[in-house]
Amino acid sequence: MAKNRHMLNPAKVKRDAKAIRSRPERRPVAARLRLSRRLTAMLLGALTVALLSLSFPPVGAWPLAYVALVPWALALILAPTRRWALLSAWLAGLAFWAVSLYWLTWITFVGYAAGILYLSVYWLLAAAILRAAMRRRWPLWLVLPVVWVTLEFLRSRVPPAFPWFFLAHTQYAQTRLIQIADVTGQYGVSFFVAMVNGAGVDLAVGLLSAERRAGSGGASAGPPLPWASPPRGCCSTARGSSAAIRSRRDRPSGLSRGRSRSR
Repeated sequence: MAKNRHMLNPAKVKRDAKAIRSRPERRPVAARLRLSRRLTAMLLGALTVALLSLSFPPVGAWPLAYVALVPWALALILAPTRRWALLSAWLAGLAFWAVSLYWLTWITFVGYAAGILYLSVYWLLAAAILRAAMRRRWPLWLVLPVVWVTLEFLRSRVPPAFPWFFLAHTQYAQTRLIQIADVTGQYGVSFFVAMVNGAGVDLAVGLLSAERRAGSGGASAGPPLPWASPPRGCCSTARGSSAAIRSRRDRPSGLSRGRSRSR
């Protein structure tokens, strides 16, 4: 009887195996968060494409140019990995040039495809530089205009030169705003528009960081930001320092050891 009682019941084992196979597999929380962050990066890039395209003629919604690059820049830090951040940034540039140069398809489709691929590389370069600057906590109100205007200058000089669709071109009808072009040219206007975008990114980053710090117990529902984690090695150093302090507190001093020995 004892032997039979401890034997496995084949029917019960079969039912358990069937229940395990029919149970829906739950995706890990980390995988779901990673997928949501990828989708967020793609949607932010698409938002920049829409805003920037609308700021140029024929729509000419010029105020959108002052915030158009903010979602795209935020996608660089909200993406789960560096590779995904650069991929989403490059795809956003590819989509922008595909929309802006659609009329080339009436002339040459091969030239259209080659052109948008070439021009999207400038967005990829800007994304790589800006993401590195964000991780070093450099102010985007200064870094973004410097990087963007430098790439606009190179795009207009490096063959095949393409001096179209500068940020300054969104402000062509605002004569009072573009008076600095008498001194700086179109690059000065582009610098000003990009600087406002950089200030918007800095403001958004500050709000996100404050929201994470306000989270209870240090846990926040938002994705980890590159500046939210302490520098590498500081945690181990802090733990070692605290352990050393506790050991010194627990260790009796030399005077007390001398007194105990004399007793």
